[in-house]
Amino acid sequence: CLNFVCISTLEEGQSRTIRSCEWSPDGKLIASASFDGSVVVWQVQDSHFRSWERISSLEGHDSEVKCVAWSSDGNFLGTCGRDKKVWIWERLLSGDFECVAMLDGHTQDVKFLKWHPTMNILYSCSYDDTIKAWMDDSDDWYCASTWTGHTSTVWGLTLDATGSRLVSVSDDKSLILWETDSVSNPSDHWRQISSIKDFSVHPIYSVDWGHHHGIIATGAGDNTVRLLRLLRDSDGTVTLKQIHTEIEAHEGDVNCVRWNPVADKSHLIATCGDDCMVKIWKFSPLD
Repeated sequence: CLNFVCISTLEEGQSRTIRSCEWSPDGKLIASASFDGSVVVWQVQDSHFRSWERISSLEGHDSEVKCVAWSSDGNFLGTCGRDKKVWIWERLLSGDFECVAMLDGHTQDVKFLKWHPTMNILYSCSYDDTIKAWMDDSDDWYCASTWTGHTSTVWGLTLDATGSRLVSVSDDKSLILWETDSVSNPSDHWRQISSIKDFSVHPIYSVDWGHHHGIIATGAGDNTVRLLRLLRDSDGTVTLKQIHTEIEAHEGDVNCVRWNPVADKSHLIATCGDDCMVKIWKFSPLD
């Protein structure tokens, strides 16, 4: 049994569906991406995470923005959308953001982006059913690898704290757990080690792996947030076990779920959906 409570709602920043929200590495900012073409950055104003202020807006996309993602050092934001491109923005000392790269490679809408937890490697997934890894070589960004496994649109992906395991979710209603042995080059050599077919009766739009407690959260088209743990059997087999279901977490599709990355705030999770709301939840196991 869990205690899962909404403590704040960020409203009136964007006018259409908010597809993505992402905590900054220091846990003090949230960036949200909307179908109105905007990316908004919010800053917390109090120690209880109940008061927030809009501090910046990224302009450049001329159509729906599907995702926003912070790099592990907080110096870059990645964004993507209907234009099939991956955009990379650098955070300036003034606090503003400047676009430094627009990357082509996907053949359809790019649905989601995720940075490696310790390296400047950016992973993307798309309506073209693929996952790609992007790397930077002396400020020249390029596609390092591409792999497949889902039978339909890949909506989201997440990595564990080491960057050696990855979970992807899809329109095919499945979760796939991937693993790589290449620590020095985690952009390549990914293999599938486990999966859950028909995890939801609706598409699964988002997934996030909490690095401090190991809990994986998902958001889906049934308005529901689900929590899972990674388990290893005595024979070494790795499986995923569902531990909580929050029905009607939003009044519409749950498009994004994100754990706070800071250790002492890792019990906080942000979600957003078709109801044009960002919700902050407090998670705590109960005896």
